[in-house]
Amino acid sequence: MSTLEKDILELLRIPSVTGAEAEIAAWIEARLGRAGVLESHRLRRIGNSLVVLPRDGELLPRGSEGPRRPWIVLAGHTDTVPTAEAPEPTVRDGRVYGRGTADMKSGLAVMLQLLEGHDPRDGFPSRVFVFYAGEEGPADNNELRTVLAEEEWLGGADLAILLEPTAGALELGCQGSLHLEVTFQGKACHSARPWLGENAITKALPWLAAVSAIAPRAVEIEGATFREVVSVTQIHGGETRNVIPGSLRANLNLRYAPDRTMADAERYAHSLAPAPAIATAVIRDHAGAAGIDSAAPLYRHLLDHSGLPRRAKQAWTDVARFSSLGVPALNWGPGDPALAHTKDEWVEVAQAEQVLSDLRRFLLAPGPDGRSGPTH
Repeated sequence: MSTLEKDILELLRIPSVTGAEAEIAAWIEARLGRAGVLESHRLRRIGNSLVVLPRDGELLPRGSEGPRRPWIVLAGHTDTVPTAEAPEPTVRDGRVYGRGTADMKSGLAVMLQLLEGHDPRDGFPSRVFVFYAGEEGPADNNELRTVLAEEEWLGGADLAILLEPTAGALELGCQGSLHLEVTFQGKACHSARPWLGENAITKALPWLAAVSAIAPRAVEIEGATFREVVSVTQIHGGETRNVIPGSLRANLNLRYAPDRTMADAERYAHSLAPAPAIATAVIRDHAGAAGIDSAAPLYRHLLDHSGLPRRAKQAWTDVARFSSLGVPALNWGPGDPALAHTKDEWVEVAQAEQVLSDLRRFLLAPGPDGRSGPTH
C-alpha cells in the first residue's frame, strides 16, 4: 500500500462531518509536527482551520515592485457531508472507498504529501497550505471566510488551487449557488371535509411543474461550458395523514453561470417565484460564481504548460471566495466530481498519485519567467 493510499484511508477514518472538524484539525497539526514540517513552516490555527506557510521568505503581494517570489495557495476543506448509509472506509481493486474519498480526503492527502515531501525553497513559487472547515454547510458558516478575513495577506496570492475533485483535469471558475425558500399558505382542515380548507400541496403543484420543466442554460466562457440549472431540492408539508395541509415549503436551488452577478441571480430567482398572492419567497443562502482569470500570469502558465484537459466547474467551490479578493483561482484535484456525496464514493489510487505527480511537476518546474527558485 502506497503512502498516499494509507493517508487517504487514515483521513477517511477520522470523523469530520460538517461542524465536527476539531479532531481532524488536531490530527493534521500533530501529523505535521511529527513529520518535521513545522521546523520549516509556521502554522496558524483559526477555529478548526489551519494555515501553513514557510518560515523563511516574505510573501509579497501581487503587484509589489522589485524582485519577488510568486506564491500559490493550495486549499482543501476537511469536512464531509453526513455519512448516512456510506460503508466503512476500505481499499479494493485499486480504489479507496468511503464518504469523502473524492470530496475531498484524497485532495487533503495530496496536500500533505506536497508539504512533507519538499523543502519550501524548492520550485519557482512559495506555497501556502490552507486546511479549512465548514465548506459543506451554509456559506456563512464556511471557515475559509473567517480565515480570509483574519489573514488578509492571503488576498495577495498569485494563484489559488482548490484540490476539489476534478478527476485530475483543470476545472475553471465555478457556478454560483442560490437557495430560494418558497412557502405556500393554505388552510388546514380534516381530510374527510376537504372543501372546508385549502390544500397547500395542490396550490403548489402548478408552480412545481413549471420550475421542474426549466431546461438547462448553456453558457460558454473561454471555451468552457457551464450549465445553469434550476432544481427543487426539498419539500416540507403536511401535519398528519388525515389533515389537509395548511402550508408547504419548498427549496429552489439555482446553480448559475458566471455571466450572472449575484444581483442578477437574485433577480432571476425571484422571477421564478410564484406571485406574492400565492406564496412568499425568501433567499436563504447565496454564494456567488467565479469567472475564469486566464489573463493572470500563473493561471495562464498553468493552462499553457500542464497539458491537462480543462472544463467548467459544474458546481460551487471556494474558488469564488478567492476570486472575489482578486486572487486567480481554479479547481484541480483527484476524484470524480460525479461521485461526490454518493453512498459508494471512491477514488482511484492511481489517479490520486497522478495528480500528486502533476502538481509536483508544475510547482518544481521553472515559472513563467524561466526561474526555478527564489529571486530574493
